[in-house]
Amino acid sequence: MTAMEILQGVRVARPKTTKQAVYLAIRNLKHREIVTIHAKLVSLSRIWIDQMADFYIFARKQYAESSVADSGYLNLEEKDRITYSFKNPITTDVFWAHTLSVLTEITPQSEPVYIWNQHEWFFLAHRESERALFRNMREKRKRTYVLSAHKNHIDMHVAKEFDGDWAQYYALGEQLFAKPNYYTNVVGDYILEVWLDEKIQSSIDSFYENYTLPTEEAIHEIQRITRETGRTKLRISKNKKRAKEIKKIFSKYFLIKNDK
Repeated sequence: MTAMEILQGVRVARPKTTKQAVYLAIRNLKHREIVTIHAKLVSLSRIWIDQMADFYIFARKQYAESSVADSGYLNLEEKDRITYSFKNPITTDVFWAHTLSVLTEITPQSEPVYIWNQHEWFFLAHRESERALFRNMREKRKRTYVLSAHKNHIDMHVAKEFDGDWAQYYALGEQLFAKPNYYTNVVGDYILEVWLDEKIQSSIDSFYENYTLPTEEAIHEIQRITRETGRTKLRISKNKKRAKEIKKIFSKYFLIKNDK
């Protein structure tokens, strides 16, 4: 559809919608790679459609086959766990971010979110989605602590995305866990663990060695890498003892605040 056709459709439900508002919304959707524009026609991005299709097919399959299909990971008992497999990091990130958001809802507000990343590439490959996730946690008054294993130029550059209070970030520059393709999040007693495909993780590491600033070229490159096919595993578990051990590691690098 053209932008004017979209405007006419929107005005059926919202008569006072302006042309400027529709153009701004389209620009935002284009920036997020949800739509494309060619010859003045606005279309849904085929890449975005494929990503959403993959996610929903996967989710439907998992919820149908899982032994805890009625409420998925929310039904986990102590020391239970569920493991999922994905075909690339971007598809993983869609489900990963959704799960993290749900866990912040069901755990006490006073429980911070602890995040260990090899690199904070999510702010490059999925910038608007990642900003929305952190904004959502801030609105829920959930403190978030992010440790990055690496300390390259772009690892440091991304620090400006964090406010230094509710969302804190520290580029450590060393490995704290055995696997260099390992990521983990802890919320309450829940642990999210992700193992990216080793070759894709190696490509991500090389990207951070080769680029010093998040230029348009760099963003396109990290988006290309994270769409590459390679087996990624995501595991959700509930383990109070293990969660406590990981939280203790973070307390060495942050002044952890519990807002009770």
